[in-house]
Amino acid sequence: MVIHVSKVKNQHFVPQSYLKRFSINEQLFVYDKVINKTPYKTHIRNVAAESYFYDIPEDIFNQTKDRFSPEYRDIQFVEKELSKFEQKFNSLLNNLCAKFLLTPEPHFKKALTSNDREDLSVHLALQHLRTRDSRRQIAQINKTITQMLFDLSMYNEDKNYKPGEYFVEPNPEHEVIDQLSFMLNPEKLLEFSSVLNSHIWFVGVNQTDQPFFTSDAPLVRKAHMPEDIMSYSGLGSKGIELAFPVSNKLIITLCERSYHKVVEPVENLFFPIYDLEVIKYYNSMQIIGCERQVYCSQNKFMLVEEYRENNSSVLRKKDYTIQVNGGPFGNKYQRNDD
Repeated sequence: MVIHVSKVKNQHFVPQSYLKRFSINEQLFVYDKVINKTPYKTHIRNVAAESYFYDIPEDIFNQTKDRFSPEYRDIQFVEKELSKFEQKFNSLLNNLCAKFLLTPEPHFKKALTSNDREDLSVHLALQHLRTRDSRRQIAQINKTITQMLFDLSMYNEDKNYKPGEYFVEPNPEHEVIDQLSFMLNPEKLLEFSSVLNSHIWFVGVNQTDQPFFTSDAPLVRKAHMPEDIMSYSGLGSKGIELAFPVSNKLIITLCERSYHKVVEPVENLFFPIYDLEVIKYYNSMQIIGCERQVYCSQNKFMLVEEYRENNSSVLRKKDYTIQVNGGPFGNKYQRNDD
């Protein structure tokens, strides 16, 4: 029998301590790509969260709990452990904001030390891995690989077999376990954080009246290399650019070093942004990269209206299709179960 003490129902995959920076009195405005209606105002507790999101399924937990030390014999141990990380992450971001405010004429002054980057890299990697967006990506990859292996096995037995003739459905309860295998694996977390730390970093300072957006998947990316036989959208891919808004006014930008050498002169510095088009560029990354929701401290979603008029496809529900090139079936693996 499993006994729960002070059980947490509403579990955030983006911390409330982070969302506060994009709110006024803990209220923020939300644009939801799935609903695709007028932005609405709500409390930060109501966004980027899901009931029992990190809870280990009880049947799986009962089978494996004896492998864990006593402090981890709790279905909600992940939620409780993440709260410790959130405190440290919040402290790091507070220090960056304080450095900006306390540095006289901070533009083009030092924003990040090597220690800052090392610490932030770990927390940015964890934030990236802990979202619902990442869970869905991992689940889709696993589904596609499982289906591909099944199809190959069937094809080896019968050359007339067509891919997808039978669907293999992994147990959805395993999705949280698959996600946690990345989040809680120190080697994988170190691998992700090392990739992030290898990029050119700078901190953009918003000098316009348009606040930075954030979202339910705040570490967003843009691939600058055209795709051919391979994808260039990975965290360490050539040409990749990543952005993580810190507040309405500050944003950490990470650029892959070989492709973006032009920004090396501002590495680790506060870099002022006066051009509204650059702010719109970063905000568009949040709109495109979010799972479904974009957040702003003010109801300033004019960019959303521009997309509605000129490029409404950007506002559609995020596509998690996985394509696998090669093999006996070519690029026919484009499985999307939504």
